[in-house]
Amino acid sequence: MDLRISSKRLILFFSFLLLVVIMLQQCWQRYSPAEKWLYFFEEPARIYAGQVLGPDRGTEVKVPEALANTNIEVRDDHVVFTPRNDPPVSLAFAPAGRPPDHGGMAWSSLRDGWYVLGPVGAK
Repeated sequence: MDLRISSKRLILFFSFLLLVVIMLQQCWQRYSPAEKWLYFFEEPARIYAGQVLGPDRGTEVKVPEALANTNIEVRDDHVVFTPRNDPPVSLAFAPAGRPPDHGGMAWSSLRDGWYVLGPVGAK
């Protein structure tokens, strides 16, 4: 059995691979900075927020290593996450509903329990 690959097939394979990479890159670029942050940090942020808003409220809860470069502010009914580096975005995990407006900015729903801070009237 001959397992050699012809140069034509090799070029077709790498062309297809390049096309897939370009399509994935274009898809990634369409996501907002908030959605990109959630892609990487949603699970540890949700777990941490669940602890500080739930059974461990009022105690010292250790911040997960994944959130080391994130400023975290625990409020009465939600937790605000603001990455220290790019992207410049503030997200809130609020299981009870949309948090109150903050300094002329409003929270817009991003996905289940997650809100992003933006100008009043923005989507």
